[in-house]
Amino acid sequence: MSNFTPYLERNQAFAASGAQADVPRIPLIPFKQLYLIICIDPRVKPAAVLGVRLGEAIVARNVGGRVTPAVIKDLAWIVHLHENKTPDADWFEIAVIHHTDCGSGFLADDDLRAGYAARGGWDEQTSLEMAVLEPSKTVQKDIAKLRAAPELASGIGNIKIGGYAYDLGTGKITTVVQPGRAGHGRPRQSRSATTFIKVPLRRPLLSGWGGIGLLRSRAVNRPGFGRDLRLWL
Repeated sequence: MSNFTPYLERNQAFAASGAQADVPRIPLIPFKQLYLIICIDPRVKPAAVLGVRLGEAIVARNVGGRVTPAVIKDLAWIVHLHENKTPDADWFEIAVIHHTDCGSGFLADDDLRAGYAARGGWDEQTSLEMAVLEPSKTVQKDIAKLRAAPELASGIGNIKIGGYAYDLGTGKITTVVQPGRAGHGRPRQSRSATTFIKVPLRRPLLSGWGGIGLLRSRAVNRPGFGRDLRLWL
């Protein structure tokens, strides 16, 4: 049996539940106007750690949750759509999250890093810079990358960006850089930990997104979403 077989069975249950009927078709934006950049580590699944539900957020996942050229290009596309298709709409917010005990830390191992470069991976310097050893420091570097990226220059000043560190041991996320916009005061580090509520789950929650807003918006009441659901009609 394939490892994927149980998930196909779960999908059958999901489809039978009718939950997908509450998710609008394209065009739309994430219900909570949030763009998450987070690690691929299965221990930091946004649905479990943050309670992210279907359609609430765009979720970008890669090794370490780092801001890479690929992440920037994806964001540039979303910014471009926003500027051209929804110029009067509210901007989404970006949350960059790094975590403790991250597997990307192995990129600091000289032998592993050299072997990875030899098989066609990132060059050794890039690999070393990707390692998340101190989440509170690397998340600040990644926010600076977003602010400085020329591909995002036209719109990034309109977007709030926050930086966060997730502790695998405690299950808590703390704010490293308060959400803020460039040009509206320098984002400041929090003096005390700001913690998201830890969500107890009876069953797995679903996360994901279905597209990006294209036209004007109006709030619509839908079961389970209240007025958080925004359709672009």
